[in-house]
Amino acid sequence: MTMKRIISFAFLLIMTSIAEARNELPPFTLKQLESGELVSSEALKGKVLYVDFWASWCKPCRKTFPFMNELTKNYDESEFQVIAVNLDENEEEAKNFLKKYPAEFNVYRDPTNELAKSMNVPGLPVAYIVDKQGQVRATHIGFKEKKTQKKIDQINALLGVQ
Repeated sequence: MTMKRIISFAFLLIMTSIAEARNELPPFTLKQLESGELVSSEALKGKVLYVDFWASWCKPCRKTFPFMNELTKNYDESEFQVIAVNLDENEEEAKNFLKKYPAEFNVYRDPTNELAKSMNVPGLPVAYIVDKQGQVRATHIGFKEKKTQKKIDQINALLGVQ
């Protein structure tokens, strides 16, 4: 491969990553697991979001809950919110999971899985960091504790926190 092809390929990869990182979060309505209250994407506009897809059978998903609890504690709810979207077929499985791994944030269900489908969720867990304008700015597939600082830095940048 020539140097010109390598540079062109690298540029294409970078531009593809940038384009993917700027996809708009599709409109959605989710049902809060415990209360049954509905929340829409429209109601969350103007906030930085950490949208996490998970399921009770997903072992790595267990590790995400302490991290999302910390995020919830460290940021003002008027500017930032964790949106944890459960993808279990059986709602009771999700509720049983939450007894073992408590959430200090709202957990939602997408009864039709439309949001997961429209986001092309590649696997679990997967988290999307969304800016105040509803643009997906980062995608994190899987969960590694050593990469949590990168997520925090991305959130801080979107919130203008140093």
